[in-house]
Amino acid sequence: MKEVKAVPGNWEAMTKGNHHERKKRIFSAAGGESFSRERFGVLLAFFAVAFAVLYYRSFHLHVMADQRLEKLTKNQYTTRLDRAAPRGNIYDIRGEALAVTVPTDSLALRPNRVKDQASFIEKLDKVISLSKSEISEKVSSNKKYLWVKRGLSPAESQMLRKDPIEGLELVKEAKRFYPNRELASQILGAVGRDGEGLGGVELYYEDYLRGDADKGLAFRDARGKTLQTDESVDLQEDVSHLYLTLHKGIQYAVETTLEETCKTYQAKTCTSVVMDPRTGAILAMASYPHFNPNQYGDYDLALWKNKAVTDSFEPGSIFKVVLSAAALESGLVKPDDKFFCEQGIYKIGSNAIHDHERYGVLSLREILKFSSNIGTYKVAQKIGKQVFARVIQDFGFGKRMGIDYPGEATGLVRPVGGWQEIDFANIAFGQGIGVTPLQIASAFSTIAAGGVRMKPYLVSKISDANNQPVWEAEPTPIKRVISEGTARQLRAMMKGVTEEGGTGTKASLPGYSVAGKTGTAQKIENGHYNHGKFMSSFVGFIPADQPRLTILVTVDEPQGQIYGGAVAAPAFRKIAWEALRELGVSPTDGPGLPQKRVSPILEASVMPTGVEQALGLAKEAGTRAALSLQASDLLRQKAPVEEPRAVLPHVATGSVSANSVVPDLSGLSMRQVLRRLEQNGLMAKLEGSGLAFEQRPVPGTTTKRGDVCLVSFRPRNE
Repeated sequence: MKEVKAVPGNWEAMTKGNHHERKKRIFSAAGGESFSRERFGVLLAFFAVAFAVLYYRSFHLHVMADQRLEKLTKNQYTTRLDRAAPRGNIYDIRGEALAVTVPTDSLALRPNRVKDQASFIEKLDKVISLSKSEISEKVSSNKKYLWVKRGLSPAESQMLRKDPIEGLELVKEAKRFYPNRELASQILGAVGRDGEGLGGVELYYEDYLRGDADKGLAFRDARGKTLQTDESVDLQEDVSHLYLTLHKGIQYAVETTLEETCKTYQAKTCTSVVMDPRTGAILAMASYPHFNPNQYGDYDLALWKNKAVTDSFEPGSIFKVVLSAAALESGLVKPDDKFFCEQGIYKIGSNAIHDHERYGVLSLREILKFSSNIGTYKVAQKIGKQVFARVIQDFGFGKRMGIDYPGEATGLVRPVGGWQEIDFANIAFGQGIGVTPLQIASAFSTIAAGGVRMKPYLVSKISDANNQPVWEAEPTPIKRVISEGTARQLRAMMKGVTEEGGTGTKASLPGYSVAGKTGTAQKIENGHYNHGKFMSSFVGFIPADQPRLTILVTVDEPQGQIYGGAVAAPAFRKIAWEALRELGVSPTDGPGLPQKRVSPILEASVMPTGVEQALGLAKEAGTRAALSLQASDLLRQKAPVEEPRAVLPHVATGSVSANSVVPDLSGLSMRQVLRRLEQNGLMAKLEGSGLAFEQRPVPGTTTKRGDVCLVSFRPRNE
């Protein structure tokens, strides 16, 4: 072992050095401890703040509401499906449904959930009426969600519910349904698949009929599969119901008559307007051909048009009544003033106007009755252009009537300053001027109403979702066009048109006086009048002395017969017959009618069991029967259809007290109703079968003996 020897003189140095090292280590250790405490404090503060933030956030998430987060959460297990919103219903003036909302199934698809496209296409092709190419296009879409078919048929819905297909979902929607198919289709319009009005009053009153966009709520799992769907399609609180001025029975009579007329004369179109001249209410309005709004996509858009409002035509001789009104109102011409009609031809410069007969001297009354063009121009010359133009404007021609319907046309009336003499002559007898059927009906209603023009309208009232009235229409006078005296003279002159020797005898109806005018106008093609194409028309009001109805019928391009008196006048007669029957307007004494009032006569509408039962009921009630036969009734009985002659739709009671009180008929059978009404001197109009459940007038109403009581029946088990 090697011995270590101490080195003299270095001990002090060594001792001193060790002391410094030891001191350094002591002070170094003390400094590290202080630094660790600082770090610990910082970390502690950090964790305290973090904990406080987490605590606050946790409290906020679990206790305090957060709409954004709630929305995100809902989106994870629910989805919103846009679907057609429910709409308010549309009724006729008596409350019979014309358009309603019904629930229907629509089919939606999630393409990303279809595993085998070929199998999917084959399965779906057997269920719904879509081609394989259409189905393939939808299932190949990049969209997450899309409609396959809106408004499934009941059979399609049933098959899909019975045998579901992966990727498909049934969604309840509101669908517009028109229970009467084509009836009043051009007035009603149609509704699109998303519940929006596409035409007619459905479009015009969109803000009332349609509620907010409807959203269907569906629940889904984590994979997006729909588990449950809210199938409610109840009406919303913000929709309204419309009650039109239309009378369903009269509308039906108009449409069937127009169809028959069009087919008989192979006409291009036929149009009619039926108006109450006292109020301006439209009772019926239609054109044929028409369309079925339940399948609106299958029809050309031209068939949607309500030509009575949207189209104009040259009126021809029916416009001679307007010239006659101007002449009488001016005081320059009286009904019996004479005019020389030039034996059928009269030259105006290089042009000539003609009559269909070689007339000599005619009075204004005869000019209207025989429809002389030359005589009409002679009358126009006497009053002058300015007087005639002012009356044309006052009747409302050349401007909109203001009816509550979209797309109303103004017609065409050239400024009087631009009228050449031949233009003046043409306009006097209805050529060179454009009018709408509604304008013509309004003008004749003005005469029928004593000279006051009323604003035409289609909606009588609006009710809320609970069927409480929120608005009711009131008849609106526009202005007085002619005096009552002038209107009275015109009515008397127009009656001559339908009497023997007049051009409109086929419009006459036994028991009722008819005032009217025929029209036959050549149509313009390529700027020239076509001698082979005509617009035939008849317009009038009935009864002439106390008008209840103004009726216009136009027939566009009839074949064979062309004159309004031969083509349109018979259609007027049929419509008037049915309309008067529907309204319960009794005939007056006249040719072909008994001059003496008879005992009470029952009006028995033919019931499903037939004519014989109706006669039996009448016999049991001790009355004579005047049967009211509709075309459908005649077809059902396989009886030949004949035009009405002296058959009475209503006959008033005999010499009994003037007034009667309407009895309560609820719960009674038809035989009991007939007996009870006869005892009270009232006539009956019966609808349905079974027991009486509704009547008009209501029980206790004081009415005139001979008035009609409408009684509705329903089966005993309802």
